[in-house]
Amino acid sequence: MDYAVTGIYRSGTTLCYNILFKLLKESTNQSVNETPTGVRIGNVNVHKYHEQCVDLDLNKYKSIYAYRDVLDCLSSFIIRQKSTFEDFEILGRNSIQFIKWMIDIDERMQQRSGYAELCYEQCVDNVEELVDNIASYYGINIPESFDKSQFRIENVKKITDSREQVSRIDNYHPRHVHNGEIGRWKTFFTESQKEIIFNETKYLDWKYNRYKDYLM
Repeated sequence: MDYAVTGIYRSGTTLCYNILFKLLKESTNQSVNETPTGVRIGNVNVHKYHEQCVDLDLNKYKSIYAYRDVLDCLSSFIIRQKSTFEDFEILGRNSIQFIKWMIDIDERMQQRSGYAELCYEQCVDNVEELVDNIASYYGINIPESFDKSQFRIENVKKITDSREQVSRIDNYHPRHVHNGEIGRWKTFFTESQKEIIFNETKYLDWKYNRYKDYLM
């Protein structure tokens, strides 16, 4: 069975993917080989997917799915691209279309089962526990020498701030990490931009239903 780390964009998927493949690498002492969708370590393929998650055969992929407040996802993308709410674009989608897209993916995933779910807001500030949870889910024994602190936001930021191009092994882009702030969208977007978002998407209903058990 292949392993997959999936989730909406900017929800911690790259962090979880790095935790998983580095755990596998250090626990097996196998080499890491690049593949079109991730890496191969020994006889295990580790994939990283986003929108493809809704179509994955979960009998073939032992999967993690990560989600995050979609407005923080959007603001994070805008910062990384050095763009604006008005000029942002990804895969032909503008800001409003991106929000609708991420909500649709998340709602479709909520109708599925057979995967481990991670809420960005509940794990980003405790990566040591996140490492433990990922290792437990995949049945990996964590080596005593394994450095969990390498996955703290501030340490990942040091790596990605020095990058000039993306690495196809770890999938970190230049400026990949800002500060991992929760609720940044509240001060990032203007009141007029928020009004557009609230009027043209179902963000408010999605946020209430998705986070009703986790007050933010």
